[in-house]
Amino acid sequence: MGSQYQWIMPEGAQAASLRERILQRRGLTGEREQALFASSLPSLSLLREPASLPGADAAAAALDDWLKQGLRIAIYGDYDADGLCAAAIMSRLLRLFDAAPRVFIPHRVDEGYGVHADALRQLQADGVQAVITVDCGIRSFKEAALAKELGLRMVITDHHRVERGADGAPVVPQAEAVAHPSLGGCPFEHISGSVVAFKVGA
Repeated sequence: MGSQYQWIMPEGAQAASLRERILQRRGLTGEREQALFASSLPSLSLLREPASLPGADAAAAALDDWLKQGLRIAIYGDYDADGLCAAAIMSRLLRLFDAAPRVFIPHRVDEGYGVHADALRQLQADGVQAVITVDCGIRSFKEAALAKELGLRMVITDHHRVERGADGAPVVPQAEAVAHPSLGGCPFEHISGSVVAFKVGA
C-alpha cells in the first residue's frame, strides 16, 4: 500500500533533507536556533543573557539584598504546572544561598489564580518579610499595595498579560522590582513563568 501523503515544496524551493525542511518550516534558519533545536542537552552558553529579560537585573538585585539581610522570604506561586515549576526553580536558587524560603501555592478551587490579600496577611503574620511571586502578580495592583502597607518587600516575576494604559504603555503594580517579558525590548516575549524565574535566578 503506497503512502497517501506527498511532500509539496514551495515553487522555486531547493530540494532539502527532511531535517532541513522541518527547520525551515519552523523558521529556524540561524545556526544558533538550529543548534538549540537539534541538541537533546543544549549548552547554557546558547541561552540569551538573563539581562535581556526586562526587570531581571532589578529583581536579582532585590533578592541579593534580601539574602544579605537574612530576610524571611516567601515564594508565591501558582497551582498549575508552570507555577509549580517556577516555584521549584526559585526555591532551589534561594536554597543555594542557604536561605529557607517558604513556598506558598494557592488552592486551585478555594483561592484560584493570583496573589490574594488573605494569603499576604497570613504570610506576614507568620513572620515573612519579603515575597517574590512566580507565574503570577502582574495584575495584582491592590495586593501589591497591601504588601507595602503590611511592610512586606515584594518582587513580581510573571509572564501573563500586562495591563496597558491609554497610551499603550505597560502598567504594573508597585513593587521593588517587576520582571516580565512584555515590558519592552525582550527578544523572547512569549516565554513561560518558569523561564522568567530561571532568568531572574541566572
